[in-house]
Parts: sequence; structure tokens; C-alpha cells
Amino acid sequence: MLSAGCHSAIRGVSRAFTLAEIILAIAIVAAVSALTASMWLPDAAAVGDRPPESVLKTAVIRARAESARLGEQTVLHFDPRGFFLISDFKTRREIARLYLRKADERAAKAAESGSEESAESGGEPRESFVKISFFARDPEIVENPGVEFPDGEIREVRFSPDSSMTPFYAVLSFSDFARTVFFDPFSGDEDDSLAKGDGE
Repeated sequence: MLSAGCHSAIRGVSRAFTLAEIILAIAIVAAVSALTASMWLPDAAAVGDRPPESVLKTAVIRARAESARLGEQTVLHFDPRGFFLISDFKTRREIARLYLRKADERAAKAAESGSEESAESGGEPRESFVKISFFARDPEIVENPGVEFPDGEIREVRFSPDSSMTPFYAVLSFSDFARTVFFDPFSGDEDDSLAKGDGE
């Protein structure tokens, strides 16, 4: 049998943390986390702009999906005020807008609802920080030399219910560089085999 002194020594080893010690440890971890998070997380203004290439890819996917859902052709157009407009080809009825800037999206929604927020923010989206142009992409035809296709800039890209679309590529022009994004006309995916690098 254990003596009373030995038994108290064993009980002292299994001592738990006090509530004050636990709270102090949590406070220290929270303070260190708050200090280090500011170094890695972008500020609110940077989060407000979505990557234009990502929004373009989302717009292509959405326009294809809307065309399949409606069973009608849809068109995709980039508005210089900073959003992609998806509409019905025949009626030109607006289906969706995909904004590059979250602030512009909030302002447009507020303007539609007649909110006071729209008066403060100006109501309408301002001119975009990036210019996005669509260009027709000539299909490669073998042994058909007399066929000509229009080239140059096109206003919009058309999508069919069978998931095909106008063969095109997009040029995203920023103040200091341009990026070209090619799309496969059948799958709608970015065609990396034709992609040109930054700085064109």
C-alpha cells in the first residue's frame, strides 16, 4: 500500500491547467494570428477586383449553360463599364451580368432596387480598368482554299444549345500588358495549346 506522502506526490503530477492559463494561451495565439494575418491577407480594396481572366472563363461557361438550358442561342458581350452581358440571341433579353468589380455589382443592384446606396456610389458602373476584346478565330481548313472567313474584332460571341460556339479568342488589355486567351469552340475550355504569353 502507498504511503500518504507518496500518494500526494502522484496526485500533484496529474494537475490540470487552470482556467486563467487556458484563457491566457488563447489570447496569445489570437494576438499572434492577428498580427501575422495582416501580412498575408490582401486589403479590402484588392479583394474587390476579380481577376478578369477568371471572370471571362466563368462568363463563357455560364453563356454555354444558359444556351443549353433555354434551348436557344445566347450571346456574350463585354461592356466597357466592366461587366460581361449574357443575353438571348433573338430577343436580346438580358439573362445575366458578370462584373469584374464587386463594387460595381453592388452599385448596379442598389440602383435597380432604388436604394440610397446607389446615390452614394454613383449608381452606374464606371469605365473598366481592363479592355476585353473578342476576335474571330479562323478554323483551320484542309484542302478548301477558296473559303474565306471574316477576321478581326467581333462584338459578341454566340453560343448554341448543342454546346458549340463562335470560334474566338479574347485579348485582355491592361495599362502595361496584354494577355490573349484562346477557347476551344467545341468544349468551351481554354485552349492552352494556342495561348500566347503575357506582354504581347
